[in-house]
Amino acid sequence: LMEARRTERVAEMLRGEIGEIINYELQDPRVTEVSVTEVLLPPGAKQAHVRLSITGTPEQQEQCLEAIIKASGFIK
Repeated sequence: LMEARRTERVAEMLRGEIGEIINYELQDPRVTEVSVTEVLLPPGAKQAHVRLSITGTPEQQEQCLEAIIKASGFIK
């Protein structure tokens, strides 16, 4: 129970930090307005699953996602 609460707090902190990095620190012009909707941390995981909501046309969304994936090393 305590571990579940801790994981939830960490996921919420990551959601905020990742959102800040994507929206304010990435300099790629392909990045549109992005909301980090959820961060999932499996027990003992070394990686997080991040769900995003991206504004724009389907083409803009695809380009934005490509830019975010390309910047994943910076985001980590």
